[in-house]
Amino acid sequence: MYCLSPPLEDVPRGDWFCPNCIAAANDAEDIGFNQGKSFTMDEFGKVCHDFNVDFFGGEEEHAMASIADIEEAFWRMAGAYTLPLFSST
Repeated sequence: MYCLSPPLEDVPRGDWFCPNCIAAANDAEDIGFNQGKSFTMDEFGKVCHDFNVDFFGGEEEHAMASIADIEEAFWRMAGAYTLPLFSST
């Protein structure tokens, strides 16, 4: 790929996108690199807190969530994906 610096002779294996092509595509909706909302640290903290309260069902439940509860929720959500998280190609 001559457009890269340094140039690549072959496309890398696995899920790979040319960084120059991604940068050139201002609205790259088709490959999942969309610009997200900007937050201050305080705004981000509030958004995270509000998500946790909603996710665990209330302020008290959020405060009582153990690491085991959080890990169980993570693996339940991760298992919901049908595509592999990592490509072996």
